Amino acid sequence: MKNLFIHLRQHSNYSLLESSFKVDEIVNLCEENKMPAIALTDTQNMFGAFEFSLTCQKNRVQPILGINLQLENLNKLEKVSKILLLIKNEIGYKNIIKLMSKIYSDNESNNKITLKDLKDNSEGLICLTGGIHGPIGKFFLKNNITTANNLLEVFLSIYKENLFIEISRHGLESEKKTESYFLSSAYKYKIPIVATNNNLFSNKEMHEATDALSCIKNNEKLSDVNRKRISSESYFKSSETMIKIFSDLPEAISNTLLIAKKCLFFLEETHPSLPKLFDSIEKENNELSKLSFSGLCKKLDRYQSTFNKSKFEKKKIIYENRLKYELKIIQTTGYSGYFLIVADFISWARKTGIPVGPGRGSGAGSLVAWSLNITDLDPIKYKLLFERFLNPNRVTLPDFDIDFCQERRDEVIKYVAKKYGKKRVAQIITFGKLQSRNVIRDVGRVLQLPYPQVDSIAKMIPYNPANPVSLSDSINNENDLKKLKENDDSVAKLLDISLKLEGLNRHASTHAAGIVIGDTDIDLKIPFYKNDPDTGLPVTQFSMNYIEKAGLIKFDFLGLKTLTIINKTCDLINKDNQNINFYNIPLDDNNTFDLLKKGKTIGCFQLESSGVQEYLKKLSPDRFDDIVAMISLYRPGPMEFIESYIKRKHGKEDIIYLHPMLEPVLKETYGITIYQEQVMQIAQVLAGFSLSEADTLRWAIGKRKRALMKSLEKDFIEGCKNNNVQENQAVIIFKQVETFAGYGFNKSHAVGYALIAYQTAYLKANFPIEFMTASMNYELNNTDKINKYLEDCKSMNIKILNPNINYSSSIFCIENSKDKNDRSIRYALSALKNVGMTSTDKIINERKKNGEFTNINNFCNRLDDENFNIRQFEYLIKSGSFDVLEKNRAKLFNNVNKMVQIIRNKSINKNQNNLFTDKLDDKDVIDFGQQDDWDTSTKINYEYESLGFYLSKHPLKKIQCFLKKNGFSTITDLNKEMVSVKDGEKKFFKVSAISLEKKERTSKKGNKYAYVQFSDFSGNFETIIFSDILSSSSNFIDDHEPLILDLEAIKKEGNLSLRTVGLLPLKSFLKRINKDITLFIDDTVNVNSLKKSLYRYQNKEGSKLFLQIKINKKVINLNIPGKFDYLSLLNNEIKGVRILN
Repeated sequence: MKNLFIHLRQHSNYSLLESSFKVDEIVNLCEENKMPAIALTDTQNMFGAFEFSLTCQKNRVQPILGINLQLENLNKLEKVSKILLLIKNEIGYKNIIKLMSKIYSDNESNNKITLKDLKDNSEGLICLTGGIHGPIGKFFLKNNITTANNLLEVFLSIYKENLFIEISRHGLESEKKTESYFLSSAYKYKIPIVATNNNLFSNKEMHEATDALSCIKNNEKLSDVNRKRISSESYFKSSETMIKIFSDLPEAISNTLLIAKKCLFFLEETHPSLPKLFDSIEKENNELSKLSFSGLCKKLDRYQSTFNKSKFEKKKIIYENRLKYELKIIQTTGYSGYFLIVADFISWARKTGIPVGPGRGSGAGSLVAWSLNITDLDPIKYKLLFERFLNPNRVTLPDFDIDFCQERRDEVIKYVAKKYGKKRVAQIITFGKLQSRNVIRDVGRVLQLPYPQVDSIAKMIPYNPANPVSLSDSINNENDLKKLKENDDSVAKLLDISLKLEGLNRHASTHAAGIVIGDTDIDLKIPFYKNDPDTGLPVTQFSMNYIEKAGLIKFDFLGLKTLTIINKTCDLINKDNQNINFYNIPLDDNNTFDLLKKGKTIGCFQLESSGVQEYLKKLSPDRFDDIVAMISLYRPGPMEFIESYIKRKHGKEDIIYLHPMLEPVLKETYGITIYQEQVMQIAQVLAGFSLSEADTLRWAIGKRKRALMKSLEKDFIEGCKNNNVQENQAVIIFKQVETFAGYGFNKSHAVGYALIAYQTAYLKANFPIEFMTASMNYELNNTDKINKYLEDCKSMNIKILNPNINYSSSIFCIENSKDKNDRSIRYALSALKNVGMTSTDKIINERKKNGEFTNINNFCNRLDDENFNIRQFEYLIKSGSFDVLEKNRAKLFNNVNKMVQIIRNKSINKNQNNLFTDKLDDKDVIDFGQQDDWDTSTKINYEYESLGFYLSKHPLKKIQCFLKKNGFSTITDLNKEMVSVKDGEKKFFKVSAISLEKKERTSKKGNKYAYVQFSDFSGNFETIIFSDILSSSSNFIDDHEPLILDLEAIKKEGNLSLRTVGLLPLKSFLKRINKDITLFIDDTVNVNSLKKSLYRYQNKEGSKLFLQIKINKKVINLNIPGKFDYLSLLNNEIKGVRILN
């Protein structure tokens, strides 16, 4: 033991942006260096304490828990100082929790740790004085020795024999200055000394990267001369190294072992406990039984009219027996309280009018849940299995994932907090990581590399939020990135540091769904972090993976935007006196299935991807089960079975069963195993497994528990043999079951989501205007989504009205025509780019209060908004929102400064006579002067800029005849022609279009390609562009200029795909076709004014321009100097002027 040293000052990456250590790395270093124990002392938190405790125990290393505690303004010390607190026992742990609660309280005037706080919460803790970073060391370095001595005496009075003077040797001058003082004070006050090393990184090679991490935290540059730098000695040193460094102070080394022996507390897994709703388990069980049977009785009443009395009674027995079976398992496992808690807050939500999802996850397989209105899915009707949710042979915590309306989810959380007590309900912490793209940007800033260079490097990393690509994989697979690293030292350094920091914790935030409810105050068990700003609830310091291990039960309160959209749609329907009882919509509605068969499912939950739309057309669904199957199959793995499902449904492929006995199990899916529940039923029917055993088999396969799988395989084969299945056939079937279980989808989850999918399809099919309005209102800040919905409205012949300052609201609204026979959607003012809801609400409120605006001066003098800015006004003008007050947009745009000033002055009551006359009437407040209006092309482009969509006119609309004459197709023409094309056949088309959105990807070989959304005047479409075309045309696409696309269209198994095989700017084509442009001018046109107008459209890459002027029945030819843009001339009509070619 003499040759041992224990690290007591050890950070991990839970000391956010301070340390590059991961927890398992720390424990591995202990094993490598044969250290029997180690402390974890992160700054101001215990985020990693549970993970650290479990990892240490697993690897037979003694965990010591502690905290690097910051002290502010201690004894008027200006700088922040730090001490180290180590936990000896459970009392010490609870005292640390109390200190954490004060630090992270909302009371900013009283959240600093004082000496009194330390004294009141000192029991069970060991204190290390902090060395040069501690308050005593800092006072000594300020030559305030008296205060340093006094403070040391105070700490001694607080911690007594548990106080240690900390000495570190990183080679710093301040350490050398203070060491003799520390040693003399230790001798004087008989306080033991202890040696530490401030461990921030694993080895010397990690020094620069960890220093860069510190710069990221402090928003500094690595080259900053005056910044605080991390010592190169702050790496994990071996016992031998530390003993050598402190060879003159052996007691400083031996005291690390002494402290380790004193610190016997660590965190262990404990069984979760719930709030006690009654004073005994028996009463909880009785209450659950009573509510369940009462609820089931009400549910079954709905079936009475469907069956005759005899059949109904038989059905009732089946339901009651299932209910008794489930209740027995729930009560045996001790989870009656869990069901009652969930049922209570869902019941409250429903009564309060908060939309609740029908059920997701395996919980939908519970009849008890259905009876309690936790779910809206009858598990017997849909053949859902309770054992998939709660398996008596493999007891795991039940886990209801509950969807609430996104906008009102927090109300339910606040209800739960009020019912059980704020300190017994908490949200769960989560950690944002330094992911591959982000770490490149962070490190690039620290290294002061040019932003465009760093941004381009970050964009070389494939973007896949669902499954992020690591930086190392990107470097290996991206040839451009690899070449940059090899040829540019600065990029090599950027990538090297980024690789070392990738995956570390960057910041803490609140988990989107997780809520914990405790049986006691939660901070008696675990420490709290800051309160969540939205709900006001405390946030746990332990993340999702460790909450249940700490003895708390998690509830998932998920916000689902689709429920909000459904609710808003129903509000719009009811507002128009078309009452709808949404919970009783028929599941066999013809309109709904017609919509699904056409694949018109944009905006429909889980069904709006282009791939699903194409499969729906082929599937031609005519029953709810088809939607369930499609949601389950359209995923990596089972997707290969979609075609077989479709062919079997339509009798184009034979239905084959694994074994004749399995027909009842697989009949609904035409012999294809799609669901996990079917895997369980296969084991039940063929091998005689109970459903609990079958679920254990499913779980073992999914979790790849090899030993358990081997044992269950043997049982499966024996069970099959007992059912007269031959052994060789049983072996084959088991292998197939093994495959199915690997990709099989949870049917309970699929049915729940299929119901929401059907509900959205029903609303879209039967109330399209209301549904599209609600859908767009949810996406007010998402231009791409709005564009997609507007295009869909166009395909449904729903008219979209332009934004209008006198008719638009902040949100999209349904507008009736005067005779109320025609309904349209009016564009939302807040959906315009750079405008925002706050200002548009003020505009709408003023209009509602005092009537429509009469002219632009009236608008400016009535709007009271000192925050209204030039950019907002410009985009309202560009969009045409003010056309109802003033048609000349250029006039408004060029006077926008004056108008904004009037609005601001009104708010702050200032007089600006220099900008306008003394008379403040609507006629002459602003002198606009004479202004030529924008031409049509400019208006169209500005509208696109403000809306992100071509709404009033399309730039290519004017040349549709020209395009058709020259052999161009529209995307509508293409789609019509491809309907009759055989599978596998290719056709080629020439289309003129403008790019809307480009999504770049990288192939496995490292080549760039892109999916690009284009728009022609007939509709939008997507095409893939490979690297050969993309490399030469990316700028044209990014500039959104009109292009000519050579498209290869191919039909594969009914799906249409487009590939761009050629790309050319339209202006180049027009120049080639029309080297000369001839305009015919009638005799009413002023030629000099015309020439002035024409010069707007000059373009050095354009065509020569000739005028034919009719004067006194004679035609005169004129040559106009310069070259002109043909498309601009086409798009901008001039009265009395006609283009002849």
